[in-house]
Amino acid sequence: MLLAAASLLVLATLSTAPQDRLVDHAFDDDAMGWAPFPFGETLAHDSEIGAAAPGSLRIERAEANDQSLRMWTLTVPLADEPPARLRISAAVRADGLGQGSTAQLMAQLWPAEGDCLGYPRTLLMDGDVDWTATDVVFDIPAEIARIRLLFFLNGTGSVWLDDVTIAATDDAVSHRSPPVAARNDPALEALARGAAGEIDWL
Repeated sequence: MLLAAASLLVLATLSTAPQDRLVDHAFDDDAMGWAPFPFGETLAHDSEIGAAAPGSLRIERAEANDQSLRMWTLTVPLADEPPARLRISAAVRADGLGQGSTAQLMAQLWPAEGDCLGYPRTLLMDGDVDWTATDVVFDIPAEIARIRLLFFLNGTGSVWLDDVTIAATDDAVSHRSPPVAARNDPALEALARGAAGEIDWL
């Protein structure tokens, strides 16, 4: 029930974005349809901390012996004829990241059927970072039906996400999908499939 309600909220939220943007989320008042995984108090909407104004998504984790990922996710369905090139932009912050800990906003490009075809990624945070603007520009293969955004923390510390947009662009590509033979990255496969049984897939 919770996942179904979250999916409806995502679609309602997407419909309020400006026409030139698929996503425009500032998190002023709530999580804007993003779903926490796993559910729990370590993932929350932060009403006090934000990049340009109060409001952001936060992940906190203190248990060094717990190696599972914590993440916020959002699935963005694409139109039948989506833009050929997109830019994902966001503001990110990290504080108190433990040794070997990393955090990142990334995307998965999914066709209607079959395996993920790309993993565009923004700034990889592996240490403390004050609010920083980050983006990635990538082409959309014709068969892509949805984009799944993941903001994750692997390790310990606190990280925040704010001001997320997805918009069409003519700027130069900053991420190119690897050849099919190079896509079997164990870490990316874990992100792509590790929570498949728990997260609602559109």
